[in-house]
Amino acid sequence: MIAKPITKTQFLSYVDCPEETWYARNEPSLTQTPSPLLQLAFEDGRQVDQLAMEYLNIPGVVERLFGQAGRVSLQESFVVEGKYKVISDVVFYPADGGPVTLVEVKGTTAKYNKQDELKPEGQHITDLAFQQFVLEAKGIKVARTGLLLLSKEYRFSPTRGLDLEELFVYGEVTPHTDELHADIFQLAPEALAFLQGPEPSAWNYTACANKGACAWMHRTVELPNYSIFNLSRANRKLLQGLLDNRILDVRDIPESFMLSKTMKRQVTVAQQGIRSCDQPAIDAELAKHPYPHFFLDYETVSVAVPDVQGMWPYQRLAFQYSLHIQHEPGGPLQHRECLLEDRSQGMLPLLEQLQQDIPHDAGGTVIVWSKGFEKSVNSDMAETYPQFSAYLYGLNDRVWDLMEIYKGDLVEDPKFYGSASIKKVLPALVPEFSYSDLAIGEGETASYTWHLLSTGQIPTGKVAQVRKELLEYCEQDTMAMVVLMDWARRDTSATHSVK
Repeated sequence: MIAKPITKTQFLSYVDCPEETWYARNEPSLTQTPSPLLQLAFEDGRQVDQLAMEYLNIPGVVERLFGQAGRVSLQESFVVEGKYKVISDVVFYPADGGPVTLVEVKGTTAKYNKQDELKPEGQHITDLAFQQFVLEAKGIKVARTGLLLLSKEYRFSPTRGLDLEELFVYGEVTPHTDELHADIFQLAPEALAFLQGPEPSAWNYTACANKGACAWMHRTVELPNYSIFNLSRANRKLLQGLLDNRILDVRDIPESFMLSKTMKRQVTVAQQGIRSCDQPAIDAELAKHPYPHFFLDYETVSVAVPDVQGMWPYQRLAFQYSLHIQHEPGGPLQHRECLLEDRSQGMLPLLEQLQQDIPHDAGGTVIVWSKGFEKSVNSDMAETYPQFSAYLYGLNDRVWDLMEIYKGDLVEDPKFYGSASIKKVLPALVPEFSYSDLAIGEGETASYTWHLLSTGQIPTGKVAQVRKELLEYCEQDTMAMVVLMDWARRDTSATHSVK
């Protein structure tokens, strides 16, 4: 019986983690369902591949990219029986019969260095180098390699339609794949032997970039609820040092172990089962941020190929916001919200309503959770809609991040598990306030749901219910901030037990 060949995807995964790849290849029924955003990424990839085919069929494009006449073969399969299998996005066969050019299509934006030279991602080069290895094992000489990527300079225009010659950019990467040539010749047979071989031995207490999410580790070791992989900002070296001492539980870390100040505090709180709360410092921080308070949360989605005026590949489209307004401590709340009907007008309806809900001269503080996200959404919208730029940058000047209270030295709780995510902080401090009753309980699902809604993939009879669920989720996010602001304002404890 001929052995099943290893695929390109499996080889690339092997480079990251051999054992986890063996597990996924040999126990496919145990692999996890893709997350909503990963599902969207798959859809993006299929769309980019299709558009790349259309681009390469435009008269004159092939000659311009490769400098000579010839034909392109799309999605061609190459198999070394019982060993390797790749499906190449693009293979260019010159008309003169010379060596081929191998091209990988990637739904990512091209990046350049200061010399305006393409900076390819390492995995993309490994991908191409492995394909070259397989083609040459089939007796096909590869002269050049290249990447077909998306241009970060591209801006969609409805009047012009989708301009593929502006959307795509091509860059030759032959020097990069040449550097990997010898390594791939050694690594590919090793990967083949490992992945076609017997089940590896149990996880050997080795740290990896996947940290606590490694499927292979979970197959062989039961992690404690509060594992060392929850340590805030723990690097690979630190984790490996703990693993070398067979320490998996944060509560088992000895006092003598070298940790940062933040980590030591986190470990102490976990080991003693206490909550650390510096109320005077919290009060001083809260006093810096004047009323009225505007608790603001955006929901966004990004796609590879933009279809909205002025937007670029992967720009976040803010399709929704929730806003709670409070004019004095403990005062009544006003709620405002916006959910776009579709993508036809872009974010203009949202911005027009936001400008009414938070007037430019209202003063006060715009309160968010994780300011880097909300401020970057505002900045991107300002570029797309310059008529709102002064207003949006003015909002950014008034933004304060409530998460600062819960991610620094002011509050620490064992139930945070080293995270300042609102989904960790809220149930630890205000367990009665929950997302568990909502049909949509986290941001990825909200983003993908609206993507389906805005592209007509939700049945007509369910549209009203889906919109209601999206509004409920986003409102819960800003209400959670209100609740955590109240908690910070009223809690007068110092360090105390939460057992």
